[in-house]
Amino acid sequence: MIPLKKANILIPHDVDMTKWSVIACDQYTSQNEYWDKVKEIVNGVLEHKEEIDNIISLYSTKRTISRIPKVSLAILRIAVYEALYDELTPVNAAISEAVLLSQAFSYKEDTGFVNGVLSSFAKNISEEKSLNA
Repeated sequence: MIPLKKANILIPHDVDMTKWSVIACDQYTSQNEYWDKVKEIVNGVLEHKEEIDNIISLYSTKRTISRIPKVSLAILRIAVYEALYDELTPVNAAISEAVLLSQAFSYKEDTGFVNGVLSSFAKNISEEKSLNA
């Protein structure tokens, strides 16, 4: 994952991550050394949004997708995408960065929610890997 000090560019102004957000973000950060990775993550989340949202819904026992604050939802989407599709990012690193992002950009109670959803998700991934080994 991109270091936290650069992470503010990962949450576009429109946290539903529409194509417009990618263009607006591109105008702001095209000189940034992490821009290619940012584009990869945002485009990957867009491409797999339905699958990612289904996973978040599965592990979000207290809130439906529509009730998750937009910033927290964007953070969850990024973490799930990285855990599933970014071979260079370990699942635990994606979760740790998501929690740090949540601490920086979300309400305090949402950080616990983000951590809980992602921890349940990670536990399931770990169990699946153990069964397949």
